[in-house]
Amino acid sequence: MAYNENPNAENLLEKEIEIIEQEMRQRRKSWLRSHMTAIYIVAGILIAVLVFFGIKWYNDSHSPINRLISASGKNLGSSFSFHVTAQKNAEVVMSYDGAVKIDPSDKTIYAAYDAAYSSYSYQNILYSSGKRYYKGNLYQNQWVVSECTERAQEFFDFYTDYRHGDFDGGSFLRFTGLNSVFSSTELESFLDTVKSRLSTDSAIAKITTLRADGYTSYHYDIDLKELLDLIRNRGASIFYTSPDYNRFVARLDANAENIDKALCTLDFTITSSGYLSDLKLCIQTQENTYTVHAEMDHFGEAEPKIPDEFFEAARLQKTE
Repeated sequence: MAYNENPNAENLLEKEIEIIEQEMRQRRKSWLRSHMTAIYIVAGILIAVLVFFGIKWYNDSHSPINRLISASGKNLGSSFSFHVTAQKNAEVVMSYDGAVKIDPSDKTIYAAYDAAYSSYSYQNILYSSGKRYYKGNLYQNQWVVSECTERAQEFFDFYTDYRHGDFDGGSFLRFTGLNSVFSSTELESFLDTVKSRLSTDSAIAKITTLRADGYTSYHYDIDLKELLDLIRNRGASIFYTSPDYNRFVARLDANAENIDKALCTLDFTITSSGYLSDLKLCIQTQENTYTVHAEMDHFGEAEPKIPDEFFEAARLQKTE
């Protein structure tokens, strides 16, 4: 007789499946009871890890110093107009007015600005053509143009890491011409320490935040003595030579009284779109107040105005 001809076969199979499922449920319950403590521990660890990385992500993306780095990196990857002044006791001693347009994807730079130093003023241009870069200034109605390809390439090497929140000490020092003064690896390590101290209230700085009209403004009250002492005590290795470090310490000692009584503040504002629109550093000593103030606008829309005469001078420079 064939199996499917047995009228009880189907019922027997269903009962057998139920018995197996019931045994499996009992085994799961028994395993859970015997391992409950371990399960709670593992779950607690997982929750703690998630909370830790959640808080770390929030701090990394929302701490003022990281927001400053992110916003300035966004500025440098776009275009914007700017007005920068340096003042001593409310008197403007230096100013820059212009616009810059940077495209990191094809490594192009176009910048044009007017500069003024007290009674002396001039126009300045930075321009890229192909893989070569040129800078020039207008002197006595004549454009003086020179190539600056190597320095521009160093800027893009630095910016590639900077826009992701990393600091490439080597390219930064080569770009600024300070690679013979400081050690790149030691500078990177030391700046990580400073960055962590400036990310939240610390002995170095107290932070105030204000949000209004789509802008977020940050105010730092910086203890200049504490910051410089950090360099004195933990930054000796960033100097290439001991005489450079000793000269730095000697300047600190010579200005100890002014440093002790100096007031230092840093203010910056970030737009709702994530651009840096305002940056001001002010140091007030016993006798003088020094301020550097940068205002930025027209993000993604600014177009530097480069005169035809500069292009002609750059063309002649290229053919030489």
